[in-house]
Formats: sequence, structure tokens, C-alpha cells
Amino acid sequence: MRALRLRAPIGQTGPVKSVAIAVGRSVALTAIALATTVVLALVLVAFTPGIGLGLVFLIPPAVVAERRFTNVIRRMAGRWFDVTIDTPYKEAPAPPVRRPDGWYEQDNSLHKHAWWPRMSARIDWVFSDRATGKDVAFLLLHPLVGTVIAGLPLGLLVATVWTAAVTGWAAWL
Repeated sequence: MRALRLRAPIGQTGPVKSVAIAVGRSVALTAIALATTVVLALVLVAFTPGIGLGLVFLIPPAVVAERRFTNVIRRMAGRWFDVTIDTPYKEAPAPPVRRPDGWYEQDNSLHKHAWWPRMSARIDWVFSDRATGKDVAFLLLHPLVGTVIAGLPLGLLVATVWTAAVTGWAAWL
């Protein structure tokens, strides 16, 4: 039987390793904050014609991609802090079922092909899930707030090294 080995918290690993881990996480979180900007831009590219022009079939794939991105961030945070963060989304809708006469029924209308009933169910799934709004709020706020918070330790380290280099290392010893 294999023993469960827990990672030591940052404060219990030693000062040099703790600083290295903190700087590494700061760099990773800053990169994620900048990547969030790209994901937000892609979601807005899908939402604008999706809602503005009625091309609603563009929205579910963008939201599913955005959910994958936020799930990666959840898994990473869970690994860093040794906690389990569940995905907050409702289950995806079941595929449409063909009636005995070969048609698909969706909202009291019949369709010859399964595409629209499937897409309509996915649109309802995306817009009725409260987690979608929370993820969009995360995408809107994280590039600004996350960059400032995650970049602060890295900025302080750079400022310290810069000040030490300018004033001379002997003054710091």
C-alpha cells in the first residue's frame, strides 16, 4: 500500500525554497491573468454576433471553451493548496431522441434533423447555468485584479533587486 504524501505548506519548506515557489506561482498567476484577456476576447468575439445578430449557435462552443479554461485554473489552484474544487456546472443536456416517425421534437416543434434540437438544448443549458455568469465575471475582472495581485510579489522582488543593484550590494550586507 502506498502512503499518502502531502506537500509541505510554503512556510515549512525553508526560506529560499519558499521564495522560489512564491515567485514561480506569481509568474504563473500573472501569465494566467494575461491569458484570461485572450480568452475573454475570444468569448466576446463569439458573443457579439451571437447575441447582436442572432447567431446564437456561436455561443455554446465559446462558453464550453471558456469553461475548460476556468476548470484548468480550478485544478491548478486545487493542486497548489491541496484542496478539491468541484466543477460548478450543471450536467450537459442529453442528445435529442428521434421519434418513431423519424422527427425530433423540441419545444412543441418538429425538426427533421437533430442539429437544432441539440443546439437549442445547449443554448438553454449555457444560459440557465448560474456558473456561466460567474465565469464571465471572472474573465472580466481577473485580467485587471489578478495581474495586480499576482504581479505584486514579483514586482517587490524586482524592486528589491533593482534597489540593491543601484545602491550597491555592500549596503545590503
